Amino acid sequence: MKFAVLVNEGPYTHQSSDSAYHFIRAALDEGHEVLRVFFYHDGVNNGTRLTTPPQDDRHIPDRWSELSKEHGLDLVVCVAAAQRRGVVDADEQRRNRKDANILLIEDGVYGALKGSDIETSVRVCLEDRGFYVLGPDLKARGISEDHLIEGIEVVDYKGFVKLAANSPKVQSWL
Repeated sequence: MKFAVLVNEGPYTHQSSDSAYHFIRAALDEGHEVLRVFFYHDGVNNGTRLTTPPQDDRHIPDRWSELSKEHGLDLVVCVAAAQRRGVVDADEQRRNRKDANILLIEDGVYGALKGSDIETSVRVCLEDRGFYVLGPDLKARGISEDHLIEGIEVVDYKGFVKLAANSPKVQSWL
């Protein structure tokens, strides 16, 4: 039997992503063919590489990727649904002027350290956007630049102003 599967729900919010994954794995194990898995509506969130679940939880997007590699599955994310939810690649970000730089300031500079809890997420972000840390805030906390994740650029306040002035939108979360 040949199957095509539609996933409409995101990971971690509803059981349907897990159910679809287990159905597909069982179908493949039984010798059936899965032609395509299409992620639609909130299901597109199964395709983001920015997901970082707790260490003791399953990593649903990685699990989908591994299944795809193992069986040559065609995983397709609806572009329109993904754009509505901000799940886009670097080219799409630039095309829609949604590319972003990240600047860590104040206590946020701790997130730039090698071995931090968010190091994996930071490394993913480094692949397709500028990542900066405010030097005076590092200094105020006694943090040396050699403790930073490779690829993070240190800027001073003039660099902070330049980043803000060259960005179409500036957001800050405290």
